[in-house]
Amino acid sequence: MNIIINDEKIDFTLEQEKTLSDVLNSIEEWLKQSQMTITRVKMNGTYIQPSDLIQEGNREINAIETLEFSARP
Repeated sequence: MNIIINDEKIDFTLEQEKTLSDVLNSIEEWLKQSQMTITRVKMNGTYIQPSDLIQEGNREINAIETLEFSARP
């Protein structure tokens, strides 16, 4: 899976994450260390609306090719 934050591909090792929700939580925690927060999420080229996160959150990571995040302080 490619993970991109603010248009920059990052080297992020997935450990025990199995679903989109797991990855979102891990990225959110990682960004907190830099006092950043996620503002938008794009999965496989399509923006995920906050109202869709519950449904999409159970998606297994092997079905995700690219995750793109916008983040800001």
